[in-house]
Amino acid sequence: RPPARPSREWCLPMLLRSLLRSWSRHHAVVATLCHLAMLAALASMSSVALFASLPAFLESTGDAEAVSNLPGFGTIFLSVGKCTVVWTLQRFGARQVLILAALLVGIGALSITLTGHAGFGALFGGVAAMQFALSQVWAGCTMLTANWVDRSQLGRTFGFAISGAGDLGGAIAALGFGAILEHTGPDGWPVVFAVVGSLSLCVSALLWAGLCESAADAG
Repeated sequence: RPPARPSREWCLPMLLRSLLRSWSRHHAVVATLCHLAMLAALASMSSVALFASLPAFLESTGDAEAVSNLPGFGTIFLSVGKCTVVWTLQRFGARQVLILAALLVGIGALSITLTGHAGFGALFGGVAAMQFALSQVWAGCTMLTANWVDRSQLGRTFGFAISGAGDLGGAIAALGFGAILEHTGPDGWPVVFAVVGSLSLCVSALLWAGLCESAADAG
């Protein structure tokens, strides 16, 4: 005996449920990519902040030795972070790493703002924290994008959504920080890090509230 064909009353709810699941997943993917794009833009802004503020810092403090050593010192911690990023992602997952990275950038930037004039030890410490955190961002974004996007679309999605947002964030930061320093003068260089620190804490909170490791975690 052939199986009974499903009634229209059964087919319509099933179709609606399927459409709703597809619609919900689409919005969840878009929301995730927006979170990652925001983080990528913040990472580029944070990288620009140091180099944008160095001339003003030199003019304000006259400490040429610190200005000469800061980029190299930060690069050391950036390299150390890149050596550990595979372990951190496997141990904690991309979501946790990205949330903590944004938080650490914020703490490092605000510590520079609050103690940069008081002691260069705190200044170097803030730069080290920021650079170590930034070393985790791009690999974490790549891993999380791969968790959400089909493999065939991964390169295109990362290139346009994540890398494009990073480049745009860097361009906006260069123009914005230049305008801030022009308005405040050389002594206003801590304002640049105050902006970065405040944005980083906000981004960390948004990631904690709305970012999921994968579609399965999002339900």
